Amino acid sequence: QALFDRAGMNVQVRGFGVCGATAQKFADQPYWEERKLEEVRVWRPHFIVTLFGTNDAKSNNWDAQSFQKDYRDLCVHFLERQEPRPELLLAVPPPAYCRGAEILSDVVNGDLPELIPKISEEARGVINRPLEEQAKRARSTVPGELLAKTSVVDTFTLLGGASLKRRSYFAEDGIHPNQRGTELLSFVIFADLRSKVRKYLRKRADESAKEVP
Repeated sequence: QALFDRAGMNVQVRGFGVCGATAQKFADQPYWEERKLEEVRVWRPHFIVTLFGTNDAKSNNWDAQSFQKDYRDLCVHFLERQEPRPELLLAVPPPAYCRGAEILSDVVNGDLPELIPKISEEARGVINRPLEEQAKRARSTVPGELLAKTSVVDTFTLLGGASLKRRSYFAEDGIHPNQRGTELLSFVIFADLRSKVRKYLRKRADESAKEVP
């Protein structure tokens, strides 16, 4: 919120994250069972940023196929159950600077950066493909506001990537960003989101201006 305030942008930021939550349904703490999931729907945000994967990568949780399917379904849930349809940004989790711990570093540093873009594309396709096929049969086009929009925020690379260049940005456990890392993480997401929000606000302003007699 502070970054948007300093940028002079009149927006509200809410946090619906749950510490330790997973995208997988059959894991130790599924986000699917959290009250926050319903609170997101009630608040009706225009943009949603998700960051799942690190807790899914626990040795007792990880299943690549389940993660890909359940995270895709969670994204579709966000996109389907909201009006207006929000734009969804999937953040690639920061790298893991530990080995042999509860979190599988090979999954965080290898599998997740490859899977998140696929999940983003698949979720978008689940919503858009039927609309586009129906429009094609009717020889028309789908209104832009009906189409799902998803994108990926690469916090993984900015926080050190596979080469693990920024160990000083993480706490002693090598998993959680420290204050410096958290500030960088927030700024990376803000920088990606800022242009999208500005575009949306300009569109709203133009629409309001047209309504004035």
